[in-house]
Amino acid sequence: MNTTSNIKLVISSKTSIFLLRHSSIFKDFSRYLLTKFRYSIYNCFWFRRTAWQIDIHRN
Repeated sequence: MNTTSNIKLVISSKTSIFLLRHSSIFKDFSRYLLTKFRYSIYNCFWFRRTAWQIDIHRN
């Protein structure tokens, strides 16, 4: 009885995750996260490059 209910719980949670993954909300959220991630990486590189240029000009 206990194992059966556990299995059902696991199946239902997997199904909900699956549905969430294919929902538009998840797609929007992942797109938003990806954009933020890309933006932060770009900022990091840009900051490093400008800091490097400032060091060159200082010398």
